[in-house]
Amino acid sequence: MRFLTVLALSLIVAGCGSDNTMPETGGATAISAGAGSRTLGVNSYLWHATLDTLSFIPLASADPFGGVGITDWYSAPQVPNERMKVTA
Repeated sequence: MRFLTVLALSLIVAGCGSDNTMPETGGATAISAGAGSRTLGVNSYLWHATLDTLSFIPLASADPFGGVGITDWYSAPQVPNERMKVTA
C-alpha cells in the first residue's frame, strides 16, 4: 500500500506543472496533422518513468498517446492472498 501511495503522490506532483511542452531533445510526442505537426500533452519522461516503475508487473494495456498504462492483476510473493491492478 505504501508503494501505491508514493506512486499516486508522485504522479499528482508531476502533473502540477503548467507547461506540458518538452524540449526538442526528446520531449513530448509529435504527430503530423496536415500542413504542420501538433505536440501532444503527454510528457515522455513521465511516461517512461511510469513504465520503469511498473516494470515488475505485466502490462495489459499501454497507450503512449493518451498517457495511460493498465497492468494485469499482480500478487506479491510475500502476500499471495492480496492482489492489485494499477492504472496510471
